[in-house]
Amino acid sequence: MIIKVRQADIIIFPIMLLALISLALLITADESIATPVFELITIAYCLTSIKRPKKQIILISLISASYIITSYLYANLTKNINPLDFILAFKAYIYLSLLALCVNKPTFPHSRLALISKLLIAIFSVKYITSKFLLSIDRPIVFTENNYELIFLLIIYYVNFTFTKKIEPLWLALLILIFFLSGSRSSIVALALMIPFITMKRLDYKILIGTFIFTIVSIGIYYMFLERLSGNSVESIDRVRFFNFFLYEVRNWGFFDFFLGAGRLTPLTNSTCNGLSYYSTLLSFKGDGTCYSVIFHSYILRAIFDHGLILFSFLVSSIAYFLYTTGYSKPQILCILGILLITSLSVSSFNNAYVALALAIAVSAYRKEKPPLIELQENKP
Repeated sequence: MIIKVRQADIIIFPIMLLALISLALLITADESIATPVFELITIAYCLTSIKRPKKQIILISLISASYIITSYLYANLTKNINPLDFILAFKAYIYLSLLALCVNKPTFPHSRLALISKLLIAIFSVKYITSKFLLSIDRPIVFTENNYELIFLLIIYYVNFTFTKKIEPLWLALLILIFFLSGSRSSIVALALMIPFITMKRLDYKILIGTFIFTIVSIGIYYMFLERLSGNSVESIDRVRFFNFFLYEVRNWGFFDFFLGAGRLTPLTNSTCNGLSYYSTLLSFKGDGTCYSVIFHSYILRAIFDHGLILFSFLVSSIAYFLYTTGYSKPQILCILGILLITSLSVSSFNNAYVALALAIAVSAYRKEKPPLIELQENKP
């Protein structure tokens, strides 16, 4: 007997199973196992997408892989590192190499994309409403911390919109409700950034730049307003503290250091590690109190410190090229990158499995070709 499975089902089945279990058992963030599952799904989906890619895609993948290997050899020879610390610092570039395998491989049909988008919005709505109003949980989740899972949901929704070009009021209203119930300020800003891209028929660069600046200023004012209401100073805002510690770490850097970054996997000073020791789960896997840039939370700060502006620009431009090769328009690419950059001001963004899987779906969503089938041979008893 031969069971025929569409490649998209490698993603759909486990994700929907996780979501339904989370809804049925009211899983909390501490109880969730979704993150490693998302990582495994991303790896499996990308590896089963292997075909002969364009030369430019091969080049990007080789550059990324070479950078990872040489950085590991350098860090391992010059420092006492834990491999898990290295993987955590270089995940975005590992994902980039994997994403190259999915580019322009039409394996995710729009019918499946629309299905998973609507099902997830429905499940998120029920879980968030139940958690917020019946269980009095301030930060509801389905898979993990909502700073991460909501960006996955938002990209999936927007990628689906790029196919339909239609706003369905019910689903958009539920999406907005989810984001406002979440309590995630960075996610709400990302949602606000997306809205003009789906509501305005014509967008020029002035509108795009204005929208980006407006959202950045709005989030800054919002944070400061809330802190003032609480009687705290601006310096007490956690993201401001992270930025101040970052400035302390780079206080002796020269101009070119910002382009090249610190020596690969350079630990932060004891002063910074002690000042942020409250975030104990983000200390080194070595267990000796050492910490790395991951403790800054913001991926932009982490990327500048660990990789430098040149390699961070390589990461962002490579993703833009993947989307362009797949057939997305420039405004659509700007929207997706804008969502990632906005959230990378606050959280890991490019460096987590939820973004990686959303991008894998985005670059493998097909428009013309029939999606391939994977044949699984089942032996008869």
